[in-house]
Amino acid sequence: MKLRFAALLLAGAVCLQPARAQSGEAAKIIQMSGEVSVMVGMASKALFVNDVISPRQTVITGPDGYALFRVADGSTMELFPNSKAEFRETLGNWGDLLKLVLGRVRVQIQPLAGRPNPNTVRTPTAVISVRGTVRGTIFDVSVMDDKGTTLMKVEEGVVAVKNSMQRGKAVILHEGERVEVDPDQPLAPAVPAPSDWLLASVRPQAQL
Repeated sequence: MKLRFAALLLAGAVCLQPARAQSGEAAKIIQMSGEVSVMVGMASKALFVNDVISPRQTVITGPDGYALFRVADGSTMELFPNSKAEFRETLGNWGDLLKLVLGRVRVQIQPLAGRPNPNTVRTPTAVISVRGTVRGTIFDVSVMDDKGTTLMKVEEGVVAVKNSMQRGKAVILHEGERVEVDPDQPLAPAVPAPSDWLLASVRPQAQL
């Protein structure tokens, strides 16, 4: 009886693992305003507070759209107007957080019980990797055009930025630094960002 009971417990634990993995990989909308939708096949479906975004789903915000998403570890992503982003492009990889196709996102990565929480955000031209920090990391990313020109600024923590279209090493950004990723140019060194430098003032011109 004891062996049979232990086997049942083990089977139950195994059955629960996929559900836990699914919930851990998903993102929940905790705040939003304006037009926010998710692509379902070739059509779009309106989103609302408490809706859940699954891996590989694409979210689009309209001219007045804004959404704040939270994942299981407490990290958040703010998607601003005129933006398009694919959540967890690589299935099964919790560290592959988001691919920003166009527009602007602000990402806040929470540490894991005092340990670093490495995550990656991608754009058409940039790979942005969170480096080890126990305080958490906050950074702002904007994709400016159809070429994928990317601007980013670090508010807190340390990130590595690589131009995926050019050869060369990654550039390390610390708090208060910014960099521009041009698909046609090698990656330039990070520079200090002015105190009033806001990506929100830059509006993408490309069409969603």
